[in-house]
Amino acid sequence: IGFWPALGVGLGVSFIAGIFYVVAWEAVQAMTHMDFATSYANAIIASEKAKGASAEALAKLTADMEAFKVQYANPMYRLPMTFAEIFPVGVLVSLVSAGLLRNSRFLPARRG
Repeated sequence: IGFWPALGVGLGVSFIAGIFYVVAWEAVQAMTHMDFATSYANAIIASEKAKGASAEALAKLTADMEAFKVQYANPMYRLPMTFAEIFPVGVLVSLVSAGLLRNSRFLPARRG
């Protein structure tokens, strides 16, 4: 198989996997009523407090995390962000696989 056809197949598989990942994440959030944005924001703020961040830095971070929670509540923000978590890995795997598969000595066809 040539590089471009292999890359196309890999990207197609990665795209479909990304869609399934997004749908699964949305289903988990809907079924469990999980408030990921609040949990994430609280964890980030607690981490910075533990590092000894100044009151001013914590106030700015808290404001940033409140803005994040508002953004994350919007599906037009959340869905692409969730997709962007997994798709770059698929692109990398597709590139490496296509590069390897263009060499006919890598995984040669078996006859018989």
